[in-house]
Amino acid sequence: MRPAGVVTKADLVQSLPFLNEIVVVTLTGAQLRAALRNSLSLLISSDVTDNPAGRFLQVSNLFFSWFFQQGAPVLGEVRVGAERWLVNDSSKLTFATNSYVAGGGDGFGMSVGAGRPKRRTGIVIYGAVATYLATHAATA
Repeated sequence: MRPAGVVTKADLVQSLPFLNEIVVVTLTGAQLRAALRNSLSLLISSDVTDNPAGRFLQVSNLFFSWFFQQGAPVLGEVRVGAERWLVNDSSKLTFATNSYVAGGGDGFGMSVGAGRPKRRTGIVIYGAVATYLATHAATA
């Protein structure tokens, strides 16, 4: 039995089993908007609450609105950064994402994947989480 709050490598691999690498990509605002629209595209499903299909991007420091119009999800305004700059189609933005999405998985090929230049980091996601937890572990 382990003490409460202890997280092992096995726990992280079980929670993040796909061994995706963190990669860095640069997108235009138009490509980002396409990625966000793809992220919302399966929300039209009648069973989205009980059986979500995945694909919805988890984002940080990115702010966007969306709404349903005639039963379909519609992307609204997109902003980025602490200052919440408005993203226009020609904006150039650099993001870290996982190698699955950057490779076009879950339908992201038209916006994030599909031959876009990527900078590999050599860091697997569960490794980044392990480093974060080790660095920010609560001290009592």
